[in-house]
Amino acid sequence: IKNVGEGSHTITRGSGETGILFVSVDMDFTAYAPYESRTPSEGITPVGPTSLTFKPAIQNTIDLLWAEDEVTADGTIHLNFKHALGKLAVGSVTNNYGQPITLEEVKFKGLRHTKGDLSLINGEWSNLTTTDAAEEKPFNGTTLSTILEGSTTIPNGGVIAFPANFYYMQIPGPTITVSFTFHSDGYGDEEVSKEIVLEKGVMKTVNLTIGMNHEVVIQ
Repeated sequence: IKNVGEGSHTITRGSGETGILFVSVDMDFTAYAPYESRTPSEGITPVGPTSLTFKPAIQNTIDLLWAEDEVTADGTIHLNFKHALGKLAVGSVTNNYGQPITLEEVKFKGLRHTKGDLSLINGEWSNLTTTDAAEEKPFNGTTLSTILEGSTTIPNGGVIAFPANFYYMQIPGPTITVSFTFHSDGYGDEEVSKEIVLEKGVMKTVNLTIGMNHEVVIQ
């Protein structure tokens, strides 16, 4: 039986037919995470057995997973989970500027997918809704001094390393611009930025190095 919808189905014999009736059913096994009972979790809404709708928060840190099923010859079902989102993280800021600098803000701006449908069969996104205008938001709602557990001033030759949980995850596709604002006594406030395209299942980390000749390298 192929392309049979959900629900109960009845098979009846034709007139005069006898013997054993064999029925072969093709089945797909689907799964996703996170999943909390029957209540939609973190912007996730199931849509039948083969897809879900996801509405990520602007600073989403939920790692949405879907499972590719594999049935072995002995009937064992293997569910191999894969990442459905792209991950963007900030690693460190290195000061080779020749003078102390103060890191004032880290933010991202650009279009993003605010909603989409994820296939639990092949992990593809569809019916994507995109922001109408470029957004400009702090990378994290908490102040930098709280995130870094202290002063945001970096002495010459010093490095600030961001914690491992300083990241966000979004539906892949749009170009995101990550920008850093820092202050020095010699040049005042300056902003530098880097464009990043998020890819499904890929983590991208941005590291900033500020050089002595007023040069900025973002990796």
